[in-house]
Amino acid sequence: MLCVCADRSQPRVSSRKFTAAAAAVAAAESEAEAAELEARAGALFGLRKTCASPSSSAPTRSTASNTPRLEGLDAAGVLTRLYEEEVLAAFRAGTGPGQEELEEVTGVREKNDEIASVKRELELERAAREVAEAASGQAAAEIARLQEQCGALQQKLRASERSRMAAEMQIRQLSADLDKAAYAAPQKAAPKSLDEVVSGLVALEARDLRGVESAEKALLKRKLLLRWHPDKNSAGNGGASELAKRITQELQAHPEWN
Repeated sequence: MLCVCADRSQPRVSSRKFTAAAAAVAAAESEAEAAELEARAGALFGLRKTCASPSSSAPTRSTASNTPRLEGLDAAGVLTRLYEEEVLAAFRAGTGPGQEELEEVTGVREKNDEIASVKRELELERAAREVAEAASGQAAAEIARLQEQCGALQQKLRASERSRMAAEMQIRQLSADLDKAAYAAPQKAAPKSLDEVVSGLVALEARDLRGVESAEKALLKRKLLLRWHPDKNSAGNGGASELAKRITQELQAHPEWN
């Protein structure tokens, strides 16, 4: 009587059932699979209750222990677990080939382990790719920042070049004015030393300070200090910077300065 019950309720275990289970694993996310899983779990639980002998001396297992543990599994894992349970139940009930199906279950488990290993490798590769992409984004931002900084420095360099050229033009103009003044006063001997050149330039520059109001005089003094600032006349071999320093000192000591 026990065997008849097992024959009526036990699902037929064959290689075609294994093929169907494998095909169901490939279609893991559909609602039809969820319904099938629930039905098969219920059928398997009913099979175990039917095949259990009421006169057996072994204690009866609870519903929770007879039901396959399906929590935490995806659709593919649930189908695989149910297939394994069906094969084991058929082997215990003596209704299937037994050893062949157990070997198939072992093969399925090995394949599942391989699939899980490949998934872990893919996750590691994905994480490494995300880290590399983040590092690439940071490098691109750093390159953009350095390019912007380089552009700003180039602008400063061009401005400095323009200032140097303007200072050189001022020096040439003042030298030309000094030459004109020397030709206009032939009774004075031409300057023969640096001191005489400095004195002539100071006298020429201080001439504009004579007889002006205090506010205008302060403005002219500021312009003269900027014009003859040593840093603005440092182009060339350094002689212009020394000349500008001497002229600045002589201007500040000139009577028209105060």
